[in-house]
Amino acid sequence: MAFNGLISLFSLGCLLLVVTAHGGRYRDRGPFPGRANNKNHPGPRPGNQPQLQVNVTQCQLEQPPCGLCGKPINVTVRATNLLVAPNFDLVAAITGEPQRELLSFLEQAVELLNGFKFKSTYFAGLGYFIDSINGVEGSIPNKTFWHISSAGKALECVVFLAGVSSYVPKKGEVILFNFTTYAAAGYE
Repeated sequence: MAFNGLISLFSLGCLLLVVTAHGGRYRDRGPFPGRANNKNHPGPRPGNQPQLQVNVTQCQLEQPPCGLCGKPINVTVRATNLLVAPNFDLVAAITGEPQRELLSFLEQAVELLNGFKFKSTYFAGLGYFIDSINGVEGSIPNKTFWHISSAGKALECVVFLAGVSSYVPKKGEVILFNFTTYAAAGYE
């Protein structure tokens, strides 16, 4: 019961962050709306561009009925870097794992793929955000970052507001971590 209350509070907080980001309060404070004063974390900066439209429904997390012990699902995690050396395209098919946060599936990918590794940073109240995969790290000066998408759509809630420790993949979902530029992702 306490966990469900936490999720409700998180959903409300996420919605408030979206409303605040649309209001422009966080627009010039860091590379991500909702990540105030975080100048060291790479990511798109909307700057004076039109307001970033974040999909609010992604923030309303669908937690498994029993918290962190959802039904077994299959999720594919793909990490692609064609931008800088070393180039790679890694795919981890994770099968029969309990439905949990995306971070858990990244950890499973590390176990499945020899040489696959990632680094993340924890932001209080938001969760873990991906800094690098296999040593390839986003850069503010170079305007590069790990863009996260599913079914061809950006997971803006994961990229900008909730992090990989908050998003819960659905059965059969393919999550793509693509190393790219702000411009190529449409954030410049």
